[in-house]
Amino acid sequence: MIIVALNGVILSAQVRTVGPVEFEINLGAGIATDKLDYVWHSMMQAYGVEVRYNFPDARFDFGGGIRGGAMTRSSEDLFYKTFIPVQFYGVVDYNYAVSDRLTLFAGLAAGVAYQYVQPSAICDMAWAANTYNGKKWSPYISPRVGMECWDRLRVTMAYHWMDQGSRYTGIHLGYVFGGRKR
Repeated sequence: MIIVALNGVILSAQVRTVGPVEFEINLGAGIATDKLDYVWHSMMQAYGVEVRYNFPDARFDFGGGIRGGAMTRSSEDLFYKTFIPVQFYGVVDYNYAVSDRLTLFAGLAAGVAYQYVQPSAICDMAWAANTYNGKKWSPYISPRVGMECWDRLRVTMAYHWMDQGSRYTGIHLGYVFGGRKR
C-alpha cells in the first residue's frame, strides 16, 4: 500500500506545468586572456541576466542577455586602469546530452560590448595619454559550454572576446527561473 502511494507521489512530481521561457541570473569570475602592456591583472568579476526560449521537441535554446563586470590592470610602474565592459547579446545553445537531472550544452553568444576604461587618480598622465581611456563600442563573441543540473542550477564556462583589455575566460554560476524539462 505504501509503495503504491509513493509511486503516485513520484509520478505526480515528474509532471511539470512550467512554460518554455526561462530567465537566468548569474554571477561569475574570470581571468584576462590578453596581457597587452600590463603586468598585473585582477580577477574579472561578472554578473548577468539571460532570457531563453526552449523550443518544444528541439534541443536548441534561443535568447538574449546582458552581462557586466569589472577588472583592474596595472603597468610595471604600478599605474592601473579599471576596465568595465557591458555586453548586449543574442545567444543560441545546443543541448547535446540530456538526462533527468543533467543537461550538457554548447553555445555561442554574439552582440556588442560597451567598454569604459578609467585610469587611476595617481596615474602618470603621459602613460594614460598613450594608452586607451574612455568609452568604446566593439563586437562581442562568446563561445561557451556548460551544464544545467536539476533544471535550475547552470554552470557555464565561456571565452569573452571583445575590445582589447577586457577579453577574458570565465566561469559563471546561474540560477534558472521558469523553463521546462528538456
